[in-house]
Amino acid sequence: MNDLQGRDPYQVLGVPPDATPEDLRQAYRRLARRYHPDKNPQGQAAFAEIASAYGLLSDPGRRLRYDAARTVPSSGGPEDDSGPGDDTGDDSGPAAADGAGHRSGAEYGGAAGHPGGAGPPGREGGGPRGAAGSRAGTAGARPESPAARLERLYGPRPTVRTAAKLVLFHLPAGGFLSVLVSAFITFPYGDAARDLGRIAAVLLWLALWSFLAAAKLKLWLLYRRTTGTGRS
Repeated sequence: MNDLQGRDPYQVLGVPPDATPEDLRQAYRRLARRYHPDKNPQGQAAFAEIASAYGLLSDPGRRLRYDAARTVPSSGGPEDDSGPGDDTGDDSGPAAADGAGHRSGAEYGGAAGHPGGAGPPGREGGGPRGAAGSRAGTAGARPESPAARLERLYGPRPTVRTAAKLVLFHLPAGGFLSVLVSAFITFPYGDAARDLGRIAAVLLWLALWSFLAAAKLKLWLLYRRTTGTGRS
Protein backbone atom coordinates (compact mmCIF):
# COMPACT_ATOMS: atom_id res chain seq x y z
CA MET A 1 0.00 0.00 0.00
CA ASN A 2 3.01 2.31 -0.25
CA ASP A 3 1.78 3.80 -3.53
CA LEU A 4 -1.78 4.43 -2.31
CA GLN A 5 -0.80 7.40 -0.09
CA GLY A 6 -3.72 6.82 2.23
CA ARG A 7 -6.37 6.56 -0.53
CA ASP A 8 -9.16 4.02 -0.44
CA PRO A 9 -8.26 1.19 -2.86
CA TYR A 10 -11.94 0.77 -3.75
CA GLN A 11 -12.05 4.38 -4.90
CA VAL A 12 -8.79 3.98 -6.82
CA LEU A 13 -10.27 1.09 -8.82
CA GLY A 14 -13.72 2.67 -9.01
CA VAL A 15 -15.56 -0.33 -7.55
CA PRO A 16 -17.95 -0.66 -4.58
CA PRO A 17 -16.79 -2.34 -1.34
CA ASP A 18 -18.84 -5.45 -2.15
CA ALA A 19 -17.21 -5.96 -5.57
CA THR A 20 -16.52 -9.56 -6.56
CA PRO A 21 -13.06 -10.77 -7.62
CA GLU A 22 -14.22 -10.69 -11.26
CA ASP A 23 -15.30 -7.04 -10.85
CA LEU A 24 -11.86 -6.23 -9.45
CA ARG A 25 -10.09 -7.92 -12.38
CA GLN A 26 -12.19 -6.10 -14.96
CA ALA A 27 -11.66 -2.72 -13.28
CA TYR A 28 -7.90 -3.31 -13.02
CA ARG A 29 -7.56 -4.35 -16.66
CA ARG A 30 -9.57 -1.35 -17.83
CA LEU A 31 -7.49 1.12 -15.82
CA ALA A 32 -4.20 -0.63 -16.62
CA ARG A 33 -4.83 -0.28 -20.35
CA ARG A 34 -5.46 3.43 -19.86
CA TYR A 35 -2.57 4.32 -17.55
CA HIS A 36 0.15 1.79 -18.42
CA PRO A 37 3.46 3.67 -18.90
CA ASP A 38 4.00 2.01 -22.32
CA LYS A 39 0.83 3.66 -23.63
CA ASN A 40 0.62 6.69 -21.36
CA PRO A 41 4.01 8.06 -20.21
CA GLN A 42 2.20 10.55 -17.94
CA GLY A 43 0.33 7.80 -16.09
CA GLN A 44 3.20 6.10 -14.29
CA ALA A 45 2.17 7.33 -10.83
CA ALA A 46 -1.49 6.48 -11.45
CA PHE A 47 -0.55 3.01 -12.70
CA ALA A 48 1.53 2.33 -9.57
CA GLU A 49 -1.42 3.38 -7.41
CA ILE A 50 -3.80 1.15 -9.39
CA ALA A 51 -1.42 -1.82 -9.12
CA SER A 52 -1.09 -1.34 -5.34
CA ALA A 53 -4.87 -1.15 -4.91
CA TYR A 54 -5.43 -4.29 -6.96
CA GLY A 55 -2.63 -6.12 -5.13
CA LEU A 56 -4.35 -5.39 -1.82
CA LEU A 57 -7.91 -6.25 -2.85
CA SER A 58 -7.08 -9.31 -4.96
CA ASP A 59 -5.57 -11.07 -1.94
CA PRO A 60 -8.48 -12.45 0.14
CA GLY A 61 -6.59 -12.32 3.44
CA ARG A 62 -5.29 -8.76 3.00
CA ARG A 63 -8.69 -7.58 1.76
CA LEU A 64 -10.44 -9.12 4.77
CA ARG A 65 -8.07 -7.39 7.19
CA TYR A 66 -8.44 -4.08 5.37
CA ASP A 67 -12.25 -4.31 5.38
CA ALA A 68 -12.24 -5.11 9.10
CA ALA A 69 -10.05 -2.07 9.85
CA ARG A 70 -12.14 0.06 7.49
CA THR A 71 -15.38 -0.63 9.35
CA VAL A 72 -14.01 -0.15 12.88
CA PRO A 73 -14.83 3.61 13.10
CA SER A 74 -18.50 2.98 12.23
CA SER A 75 -19.05 0.58 15.15
CA GLY A 76 -18.90 3.20 17.91
CA GLY A 77 -18.14 6.84 18.56
CA PRO A 78 -20.48 9.80 18.25
CA GLU A 79 -23.69 7.77 17.90
CA ASP A 80 -23.29 6.10 21.30
CA ASP A 81 -26.35 7.10 23.31
CA SER A 82 -24.68 6.91 26.74
CA GLY A 83 -24.66 10.25 28.50
CA PRO A 84 -27.02 12.74 30.06
CA GLY A 85 -27.67 14.67 26.85
CA ASP A 86 -29.42 11.75 25.11
CA ASP A 87 -31.68 10.86 28.04
CA THR A 88 -32.93 14.34 28.88
CA GLY A 89 -32.86 16.05 25.46
CA ASP A 90 -30.69 18.88 26.86
CA ASP A 91 -28.52 20.25 24.02
CA SER A 92 -25.90 21.69 26.40
CA GLY A 93 -24.13 18.44 27.36
CA PRO A 94 -21.16 16.90 25.53
CA ALA A 95 -23.12 13.82 24.44
CA ALA A 96 -25.74 16.03 22.79
CA ALA A 97 -23.04 18.09 21.07
CA ASP A 98 -21.49 14.94 19.60
CA GLY A 99 -24.75 13.19 18.72
CA ALA A 100 -28.11 14.88 18.37
CA GLY A 101 -26.67 18.41 18.09
CA HIS A 102 -25.01 17.59 14.78
CA ARG A 103 -28.16 16.25 13.14
CA SER A 104 -30.65 18.33 11.24
CA GLY A 105 -33.97 19.12 12.89
CA ALA A 106 -35.82 17.66 9.90
CA GLU A 107 -34.32 14.20 10.59
CA TYR A 108 -36.02 13.91 13.97
CA GLY A 109 -38.91 16.27 13.28
CA GLY A 110 -37.47 19.15 15.34
CA ALA A 111 -38.78 22.71 15.19
CA ALA A 112 -37.01 25.62 13.43
CA GLY A 113 -35.76 26.95 16.77
CA HIS A 114 -33.95 23.70 17.53
CA PRO A 115 -31.64 22.98 14.56
CA GLY A 116 -30.07 20.01 16.29
CA GLY A 117 -33.43 18.37 16.91
CA ALA A 118 -32.59 18.15 20.65
CA GLY A 119 -35.45 20.13 22.15
CA PRO A 120 -36.99 19.82 25.61
CA PRO A 121 -38.43 16.44 26.69
CA GLY A 122 -41.83 15.69 25.23
CA ARG A 123 -41.25 17.43 21.88
CA GLU A 124 -40.67 15.53 18.65
CA GLY A 125 -37.05 16.60 18.22
CA GLY A 126 -35.49 15.54 21.55
CA GLY A 127 -35.61 13.35 24.60
CA PRO A 128 -36.13 9.57 24.45
CA ARG A 129 -37.23 9.65 20.80
CA GLY A 130 -33.85 11.06 19.72
CA ALA A 131 -32.04 8.40 21.77
CA ALA A 132 -34.15 5.66 20.17
CA GLY A 133 -33.31 6.97 16.70
CA SER A 134 -29.61 6.93 17.59
CA ARG A 135 -29.83 3.31 18.74
CA ALA A 136 -31.66 2.27 15.56
CA GLY A 137 -29.05 3.97 13.37
CA THR A 138 -26.22 2.21 15.22
CA ALA A 139 -27.92 -1.19 14.87
CA GLY A 140 -28.57 -0.66 11.16
CA ALA A 141 -24.89 0.15 10.51
CA ARG A 142 -23.61 -3.10 12.06
CA PRO A 143 -20.73 -4.38 9.88
CA GLU A 144 -20.87 -7.67 8.06
CA SER A 145 -19.09 -10.57 9.74
CA PRO A 146 -15.82 -11.73 8.14
CA ALA A 147 -17.17 -15.25 7.52
CA ALA A 148 -20.29 -13.93 5.78
CA ARG A 149 -18.21 -11.61 3.62
CA LEU A 150 -15.90 -14.48 2.63
CA GLU A 151 -18.86 -16.65 1.65
CA ARG A 152 -20.46 -13.85 -0.38
CA LEU A 153 -17.27 -12.98 -2.29
CA TYR A 154 -15.53 -16.34 -2.70
CA GLY A 155 -18.21 -18.97 -2.18
CA PRO A 156 -18.93 -21.42 0.65
CA ARG A 157 -16.14 -22.92 2.68
CA PRO A 158 -14.63 -26.17 1.31
CA THR A 159 -15.46 -29.29 3.31
CA VAL A 160 -14.55 -32.99 3.27
CA ARG A 161 -17.24 -33.45 0.62
CA THR A 162 -15.51 -30.85 -1.57
CA ALA A 163 -12.19 -32.72 -1.30
CA ALA A 164 -13.90 -36.05 -2.08
CA LYS A 165 -15.47 -34.60 -5.23
CA LEU A 166 -12.11 -33.20 -6.35
CA VAL A 167 -10.33 -36.54 -5.95
CA LEU A 168 -13.03 -39.09 -6.80
CA PHE A 169 -14.94 -37.26 -9.53
CA HIS A 170 -13.17 -34.27 -11.07
CA LEU A 171 -9.73 -35.89 -11.32
CA PRO A 172 -10.73 -39.12 -13.17
CA ALA A 173 -13.50 -37.46 -15.21
CA GLY A 174 -11.24 -34.67 -16.41
CA GLY A 175 -8.44 -37.12 -17.23
CA PHE A 176 -10.79 -39.32 -19.25
CA LEU A 177 -12.17 -36.37 -21.22
CA SER A 178 -8.70 -34.97 -21.93
CA VAL A 179 -7.51 -38.35 -23.28
CA LEU A 180 -10.65 -38.72 -25.38
CA VAL A 181 -10.34 -35.24 -26.90
CA SER A 182 -6.61 -35.64 -27.60
CA ALA A 183 -7.22 -38.99 -29.31
CA PHE A 184 -9.92 -37.46 -31.49
CA ILE A 185 -7.70 -34.53 -32.49
CA THR A 186 -4.56 -36.58 -33.23
CA PHE A 187 -6.31 -39.53 -34.91
CA PRO A 188 -5.39 -38.53 -38.50
CA TYR A 189 -1.66 -38.20 -37.63
CA GLY A 190 -0.85 -41.78 -36.64
CA ASP A 191 -0.06 -43.71 -33.47
CA ALA A 192 3.03 -41.72 -32.45
CA ALA A 193 1.17 -38.40 -32.57
CA ARG A 194 -1.76 -39.98 -30.74
CA ASP A 195 0.45 -41.20 -27.88
CA LEU A 196 2.20 -37.84 -27.62
CA GLY A 197 -1.12 -35.98 -27.61
CA ARG A 198 -2.49 -38.28 -24.90
CA ILE A 199 0.49 -37.62 -22.63
CA ALA A 200 0.31 -33.85 -23.22
CA ALA A 201 -3.43 -33.79 -22.51
CA VAL A 202 -3.02 -35.72 -19.25
CA LEU A 203 -0.20 -33.43 -18.07
CA LEU A 204 -2.23 -30.34 -18.93
CA TRP A 205 -5.24 -31.64 -17.03
CA LEU A 206 -3.12 -32.50 -13.98
CA ALA A 207 -1.75 -28.94 -13.96
CA LEU A 208 -5.26 -27.44 -14.15
CA TRP A 209 -6.57 -29.79 -11.47
CA SER A 210 -3.64 -28.96 -9.17
CA PHE A 211 -4.41 -25.25 -9.57
CA LEU A 212 -8.07 -25.87 -8.66
CA ALA A 213 -7.15 -27.99 -5.64
CA ALA A 214 -4.65 -25.35 -4.44
CA ALA A 215 -7.33 -22.63 -4.72
CA LYS A 216 -9.76 -24.70 -2.63
CA LEU A 217 -7.06 -25.39 -0.05
CA LYS A 218 -6.17 -21.70 0.19
CA LEU A 219 -9.84 -20.79 0.68
CA TRP A 220 -10.21 -23.45 3.38
CA LEU A 221 -7.15 -22.12 5.24
CA LEU A 222 -8.54 -18.58 5.01
CA TYR A 223 -11.84 -19.73 6.52
CA ARG A 224 -9.92 -21.55 9.23
CA ARG A 225 -7.94 -18.43 10.20
CA THR A 226 -11.07 -16.28 10.12
CA THR A 227 -13.53 -18.46 12.01
CA GLY A 228 -11.18 -20.70 13.99
CA THR A 229 -12.34 -23.91 12.31
CA GLY A 230 -12.03 -25.51 8.90
CA ARG A 231 -15.53 -27.01 8.84
CA SER A 232 -19.07 -25.89 9.50
